[in-house]
Amino acid sequence: MKTRSPTPVRTPLPPADARFQTFAQRWAAALAAVRLYPAGNPMVETAVERLVEASAHLTEAGASAVVVRQGEHLCLGGSGLELDLGRSPGLAELRALLEGHRVNRIEVAEGVAATEWQAFLEVLARDPAVSGETSKLARSLEEAGVEAIEVESGPRDLPRDLAAAGAGSGDPSAQARLAYQESVEGVREIYQRAQEGRALEPDRATSAVRPIVKAVLQDRVSIMAMTALRDFDEYTFTHSVNVAVFSALIGHEIGLKRDELQLLAMAALLHDLGKTRIDPEVINKEGPLSDLEFETIQDHPMEGLLLLGSAGPPSRRLLHAMLVAYEHHMGANLTGYPRVRRPRTPGLFTRIVAVADSYDALTSHRCYRPALRPDQVLLHLADPAVSTVDPALVRVLIQVTGLYPVGSVVRLDTGEVGVVVAPASDPARIRRPVVKVVKGEGGESVRTPFVVDLAQPRPEGRGYLRSIVRSVAPEEVGVAVSRHLE
Repeated sequence: MKTRSPTPVRTPLPPADARFQTFAQRWAAALAAVRLYPAGNPMVETAVERLVEASAHLTEAGASAVVVRQGEHLCLGGSGLELDLGRSPGLAELRALLEGHRVNRIEVAEGVAATEWQAFLEVLARDPAVSGETSKLARSLEEAGVEAIEVESGPRDLPRDLAAAGAGSGDPSAQARLAYQESVEGVREIYQRAQEGRALEPDRATSAVRPIVKAVLQDRVSIMAMTALRDFDEYTFTHSVNVAVFSALIGHEIGLKRDELQLLAMAALLHDLGKTRIDPEVINKEGPLSDLEFETIQDHPMEGLLLLGSAGPPSRRLLHAMLVAYEHHMGANLTGYPRVRRPRTPGLFTRIVAVADSYDALTSHRCYRPALRPDQVLLHLADPAVSTVDPALVRVLIQVTGLYPVGSVVRLDTGEVGVVVAPASDPARIRRPVVKVVKGEGGESVRTPFVVDLAQPRPEGRGYLRSIVRSVAPEEVGVAVSRHLE
């Protein structure tokens, strides 16, 4: 169980910029103490306690303890304050260590104990050079029991505008867009490494899904909207991210904790990694597959298992990802592939990912078929007579998204056409989402689209002002969904 340091004695808070500067300087001082003195030395204990106090001052004032590294600079999130490294050798050393570990962003939760801070600093202080490979900082932190200090790493710096947006933007849509873009970029890099025959870096996969989990916990409507902005040309990458988003949404709804959501989302992100070992001409073929080509496609779960198994020493995150990669096409009733000789029950993570994978695949445009409407897909997947996924988990997904998920285009009983922009305000009314009306009764575009809650009753109390007649394909009514979600 995570311990928390005692609440410090309250003292008058200094100005915001001074608090951020003090936090950063005490961080650098504590890091220097950890590097100079052995554990238990009074100098280390004093430096760490002063850092805990500075961190507490930030969170007491409602500030976010986020450090973003951008090239030769260190910025403190929320304030957008760029630290003056020239005046502090300690801060310059901190920036150099973060660069060596290829860390782009660190976020400190409220109330981190001194013992956890010290464990974090001891790991950070290690030489980041590991045989020419990326530092395994995230794995080392996990092994040291550091849970409340999150690290995002990657092989390149984030663009300054993205870093600033992630650190300080108060716009939920902008934050969700940033989280989604970061995750897509992470998947692209992971797949590129696999296609080049290089081993997976588990830390990169962990950092790629952390923004997704955070978005699901903080503003799931905005991150759901990102999944509706389909990019046909980037299907491989956006599909992996969408599967991670929908898996995390299901996991959160059934009560998984944050660390479990992180494991689930990473496994979901990597579920199709084995396809990098399949001939691209088969993967991208237009039209039906031959029997031989279908057999080739069926090899990707085993290929994924082998790729993930060679990514490093066994760990919880790799073992979960290996299992999901291997099982996600088996089906809840084991009628899928790979075929198994002994009875088994696919794991919970596998069953969740299978639902998310099927939903996103069927609602996406592919070169060989058009996208199916979301409500049709959900009803199909929930029917055990025709579906091979877990119907109970499909019902959980419907509970989260409603029967008409964000991005669905619907025709109303008024003749108007709208785009679903949020699930039902009342979870019990899954057929009554929040809709932006974009076309009038005669099919004309509405000059100023407006939002209506379909759960709103008539003034006289009988029935509703508007109801959905049916969903429609966006191209059928000439609606650009992305225009009304961004």
